[in-house]
Amino acid sequence: MFTPVSDQQREPSQLRGVVPAKQQRSRETVERILLATEQLMIGQRFNDLTVQDICLAADVSASSFYARFAAREDVLIALFDMHAEQAREEAAQGIADVMARGGDREEIVAQLIRHFLRFVRSNGAIMVSIYNDPVLTDRYWSFGAGIADELQGLIIELFGIDDPTFRVRVEFAVRVTASTVQRAVGLPTRFGERMGLEDDELAVELARMISGYLDDAVLRSSAKQGE
Repeated sequence: MFTPVSDQQREPSQLRGVVPAKQQRSRETVERILLATEQLMIGQRFNDLTVQDICLAADVSASSFYARFAAREDVLIALFDMHAEQAREEAAQGIADVMARGGDREEIVAQLIRHFLRFVRSNGAIMVSIYNDPVLTDRYWSFGAGIADELQGLIIELFGIDDPTFRVRVEFAVRVTASTVQRAVGLPTRFGERMGLEDDELAVELARMISGYLDDAVLRSSAKQGE
């Protein structure tokens, strides 16, 4: 399911929401707009930014902006997709490395959770902006569902069990984990910091929780089959 990926990253101009760039100069303009927006979001909410703010920070004209983005919100979508794709590629490579050195399933799950933690922590402002925008909130939930599906598929593959009852238990464990990660390091709660938990510690504990819960599910299933 998870395989190493190439080092070649997708061009920013190939992301959803971006008008395809045909020339190097156009690609560079897209990159400047994305970078400027991300830097502005360090100190301001995206909803408070205007196209003029972004254009001034990126040193591009409004006509250049609209030649590449249909609307201001498309910049946010492109930023989110760019970071999400990079996170998935890094997670795939990280999991492949753990498998290559013979790591057990708990280590593999912990590795995926680490990458999810890193993404949420690094892109909290972008995720909050998308979540709070009624037009874009579906993208937020779509990303969460995609991560959940990937983790569920990985766990089912690692346990080697694929029956309806076990799938329900896996889905429950994954959704609890995803919710915990977002509340542990994401805005506004960040309870992991208040508990003094490092991200690596949190990933390990969540992986243990998943493994323990599902090991119990396997034992219960085996006991029922033996009755």
